[in-house]
Amino acid sequence: MLGNITDAAGLAVPGATVTITETRTNISYNTTTNDTGYYIFSNLKDGHYKVVGELSGFKRVVRDDVIVDVNATLRVDLKM
Repeated sequence: MLGNITDAAGLAVPGATVTITETRTNISYNTTTNDTGYYIFSNLKDGHYKVVGELSGFKRVVRDDVIVDVNATLRVDLKM
């Protein structure tokens, strides 16, 4: 899973925390966006995920029921 986080104007949001949680097992992983607002999670198991983006000064954004299939790369862009 990978993606970009942008603000309402479409500008990159660096330093945002991205947390993904597999909803059936409740196992979570987190990372931080880079200078261009990009994040990546490698080698995820297939499943149903909840994706949350957070950064102080911005409203928290949540994307529920993101389905990751076996051997697939999924893009989940978020707008804060």
